[in-house]
Amino acid sequence: MLGQAAPAIKYDILSFLPRNLAWAAGGLAFEAGLGKLASALFARASTAAAADHIVLGLAASGLEETAGRVGGRTLLNDVNWKSTLQAAIADPGTKITVSLDGLSGTSTWSKVMGAAQKGLASGASPTNWELGQLYQAGRLSSVEFVEGGRVVANPFR
Repeated sequence: MLGQAAPAIKYDILSFLPRNLAWAAGGLAFEAGLGKLASALFARASTAAAADHIVLGLAASGLEETAGRVGGRTLLNDVNWKSTLQAAIADPGTKITVSLDGLSGTSTWSKVMGAAQKGLASGASPTNWELGQLYQAGRLSSVEFVEGGRVVANPFR
């Protein structure tokens, strides 16, 4: 390649970033506009962020089946489930669904708040701890609640 000129790079005066990259090797030419590249990367990142959907609830009450029906995933096989959940709670793009099946109470509010209150105490069960975390973070209003396979009204909105 000695004696050959380097590929031309055009610059945007305001941003000083390459606008077009051109590269030729073995007769194959590649040209990508940064605007298109940035749009594609943003769309992929947005889709990836919006795609995470965590489903919480009691494993013994059909949690895996509920997750499959609503298109989400559980944290049952995640060894770092607490940190995974805390990161999900901090990310407003993560959809969180809570299955009320098997929780004690007579209404959505009493089931969630009863579990959340227990979840804030030491020695809490995993589901109670999860609901306690959602409560403390102020995320209950964004949660989708399901019971018996059906979406139920969210009393925290």
